[in-house]
Amino acid sequence: MEGEEMQTENDEVKNEGDSQQMDSVGEIDQFDKYENLEISEDFVIVAQPSCDIRPKVQAQDVGFKPAGRNEATLSSSSASGVIELLENLCDEKLVSSTQASLLKNKYLKVYKMLNESRDSEFRLVNQSKQYTIELRKLEETLAKAENYPESYNTQADKLREELLTAENQLLCCEGRCDELGYIIEGLRDEEKMLRRECKRKPKGEELENQRIQLERAIEELQTEKLKHTNDGKHLIQTLKEERDALEEEQQLANNTYEQLQSLKDELSGTNPVPIQCQKECAKIEKQQLEAKRLFDDSVVEHNRLQEEMDTLDSCRVQLEMESAKLSRQYAKRHRKIYDMQSDYDAATVELEEAQQKAAEYALQKTEMELNMKHLRSERMRLDEQLKSITRERDIAVRGVRKSEVGLRGLRDAIKFQKALCTEKKNACEQMRQMGSDKELMKRRALLLKDVIGKQNALIGQCNLSESEKNNLEMLLKTESKLKQQLADLVTETVDLSRLATARAEERELKSRELQTATLRYARIRDEVKSKELQILEYEKSLRNTQKQLTDFSNLYNAIREERNNCMNLIQLAQQKMQEMQEKLGMRTNDLKVLQNTSKRTVDLIGQQRIKIKEALHERDQIRQELSKQVCVMRDHETKRDQLQLSIEHENLTIHKTKDHTAKIQNMIGRAIKVRDDRVNQLVERNEEVCVLQEKIRLQEDALAKGELELTRLDEQLRWLGQEKRDLENGIMVLRRKLKQRKELEDEMSSKQVQLAMLQDSSRQMELAVTDPTAQIRDPSTGEPLLDDPVIFGTAASGVLVPVKRLREVSDREPDPAQLRVKIDAIQVQLLTRERKLLECDLLLQAVNRLVANLQGQAAMGRDTTLKLAKKMNERHTDVEQTNKKVKAMVAELKMLRSMAFNLEREVKELRMLVMDIHRSMQMGDFPSEHLKLMWTKAPKHKQSRENVMQRPKNMQLTPGPERHNTYCTQEDTETKEKGEIVDATPPVGTAKFLSQTEPGSKKRPTSPQSS
Repeated sequence: MEGEEMQTENDEVKNEGDSQQMDSVGEIDQFDKYENLEISEDFVIVAQPSCDIRPKVQAQDVGFKPAGRNEATLSSSSASGVIELLENLCDEKLVSSTQASLLKNKYLKVYKMLNESRDSEFRLVNQSKQYTIELRKLEETLAKAENYPESYNTQADKLREELLTAENQLLCCEGRCDELGYIIEGLRDEEKMLRRECKRKPKGEELENQRIQLERAIEELQTEKLKHTNDGKHLIQTLKEERDALEEEQQLANNTYEQLQSLKDELSGTNPVPIQCQKECAKIEKQQLEAKRLFDDSVVEHNRLQEEMDTLDSCRVQLEMESAKLSRQYAKRHRKIYDMQSDYDAATVELEEAQQKAAEYALQKTEMELNMKHLRSERMRLDEQLKSITRERDIAVRGVRKSEVGLRGLRDAIKFQKALCTEKKNACEQMRQMGSDKELMKRRALLLKDVIGKQNALIGQCNLSESEKNNLEMLLKTESKLKQQLADLVTETVDLSRLATARAEERELKSRELQTATLRYARIRDEVKSKELQILEYEKSLRNTQKQLTDFSNLYNAIREERNNCMNLIQLAQQKMQEMQEKLGMRTNDLKVLQNTSKRTVDLIGQQRIKIKEALHERDQIRQELSKQVCVMRDHETKRDQLQLSIEHENLTIHKTKDHTAKIQNMIGRAIKVRDDRVNQLVERNEEVCVLQEKIRLQEDALAKGELELTRLDEQLRWLGQEKRDLENGIMVLRRKLKQRKELEDEMSSKQVQLAMLQDSSRQMELAVTDPTAQIRDPSTGEPLLDDPVIFGTAASGVLVPVKRLREVSDREPDPAQLRVKIDAIQVQLLTRERKLLECDLLLQAVNRLVANLQGQAAMGRDTTLKLAKKMNERHTDVEQTNKKVKAMVAELKMLRSMAFNLEREVKELRMLVMDIHRSMQMGDFPSEHLKLMWTKAPKHKQSRENVMQRPKNMQLTPGPERHNTYCTQEDTETKEKGEIVDATPPVGTAKFLSQTEPGSKKRPTSPQSS
């Protein structure tokens, strides 16, 4: 029933998400039409109106609610309001067209990213619900597995239960600590956001002043709308750039398609690999069939042995009478040990309860201290932020006052210069009206002639030589050139002064950015310090838990040692029983056959007991693995909760931005109705762009499908590679066994050669022993001895004769009594040595039995180890994939957050720019220096265009007559310098036939001349 309810909830969530996605897609299709437009010079960019201004549908939160709110938040209004606001600002000339287009593109990108994040949130919610269902099922299965059966109530089982419960409690505590830390961080972020919103909210007086300023600016800028038609050209350029970008994307799509085909070809080449794997699997299946056949044979032998056991039960009764005595003694000792163990367990339980209580009190204390420290650190940080904000405000106030004083001085200087310019213009116009301008030019020409004549007369009167005359002429020419260079240097100084002002402004901007960066760095350092404190506190708690675990491990080791001692005592008792059985066998030769058969049956019983112990051990291992999996699933639950909290936080930010856009749309809704007629022309041109965007989306979907197929194929290749590695490992093991076999065969051949040598030597020794006349030889060298080892000093006579085995006895024979005593002593020694040999044989048999048992255990455990290793590898891969997905989602959310912060910062900067422009307009100045320059250059542009239009078509550029600046008057030079300073930047569209390429160059100016 729970699973069906969860599925119905998932269906509802999907339907809601699809409806919202369709709304958002429709809005995006409307707004994408504004991006790529080709506008003629006669038209102006106009926004598409939203005809139906009605309250939007409220979006319900799916599966969760944001912290601190119980009601559903309003959904996002369409993005057309923001785009229309930007277009209104562009029409009213508050923002340039290029800036408006950039802001539109950025806003639409952010809008798309937010829609994608919303879709990913819906998917994550559905996945989390599915994971909860799976977790519930696993918890039920694990709860069934953790319940131990009633028959197993030993001390070891109890200790294992206590250890598992303690570990689970520790994991629960750690998960709670992580959850509380994450909740605290979320609350801090919410606090920061609320404070920022409180600071951003303007006051009522400021809003009224802004409204009044906007109305005045609208009235003043309506007269200048028709002068800025060149902005349409910029939009045409952006359209061309975007078309180029679309072509590049199509090329990339074609490249990816070619790569997919190449990968398919490679996959077709890898198809024969699975055929080899199938052959190897068939071989493995044959081996499995052989193993089953051997198992059936062993079952038949087991049944035969059971029949023999029934015959031996009658003989076993006699032996049980003797073993009953030993069992009574063992029971007495076992009772004493059990009483001691029960007392020890009671004491350990009390100790553990006391330690747990102490640990809980310590954890509560540390949590309280941590909370207090965090609150103090937050208070200190807020105080520091207030101080820094007050300092910045004071610095800004001082800068504003200084700038006001400078502006007043500049305004006075501009007024004075305007008055001088008007006076000079009036004088020039009066001169032109009176006609005295021509008379002055004639006087100037006469004066120049007089000056030249006087110079020639002076040169003639002085009676100078030709070289001196040439020097004078050169000096006059150099003087004229220096004057020209001085004029060029003046223009260069003006340009450099402008560059210096621009660089100073850039330096101020960089200094401001550095201040903000330092503040951010200080905040980050404070956060790092707080996180380090948290880490230290968590390390302390971890150490305490580790100490408790060491105590538990020591207790477990002590109990295990006592258990081993008991088992050793049991083994000693069994050994004594075997010794008694051997004595009875030595005394009674008739019962030897029965004893051997009874020993075989006892060995079979021991094997069965060992198998039972192995099964119990495997069961315990499986339970431990289940407990570990429970811990891992709890960790996944904590991570899922953290992701849900982060998604809630992102939803809050999204809803806030949407509310802000809704407010803006309501404020601008009245001005939208006027521009309904002009939008229809733009919509027709944007339909082509929508078709192209749909094609691009289809291509992106195809690429995504191809990537999914590639990932699936990669997973299949990994699985086949893992199977290949397993088979290679088995082959390596078999090869090692073959190497050992070859070594053993080599050793066997060498031993056979040695055995043949020893047999030959033994034959020679036997012949020498039987021959009494043979010589005595040294066993090490094989040479005959020259000195009798029994009769020392025979070689001292000087005659070296080899010693023979036959030696005459000089003394008489011993008595028969002495011979009997020696014979008895020798028999006793023989008996002792035989006893030792029997003991050694028994030990060898026991060792061989243990080796056989261990080999059987190893063979039985190989399959289980392989299965468990495969399961662990699968779980590891699942965990790694989930971790990668979680990290990717966190990175995407961080990117979205950074994009939102950047957009907020840009909006602030634009608001500040608009405020500065309004202030300058209220003061009566130009809104910006760029507009001021354009205003001053406008008449020159008109004149240059008229000159170009009036110029004849067949025009040639010829060098004009040489003109000397030395004959100009002082007034002409002053007017020339002023004109050069004013005309530093040539108008756009004029012919550059009067400008020199380099300052101080010797090229003559050119003048137009009609052909």
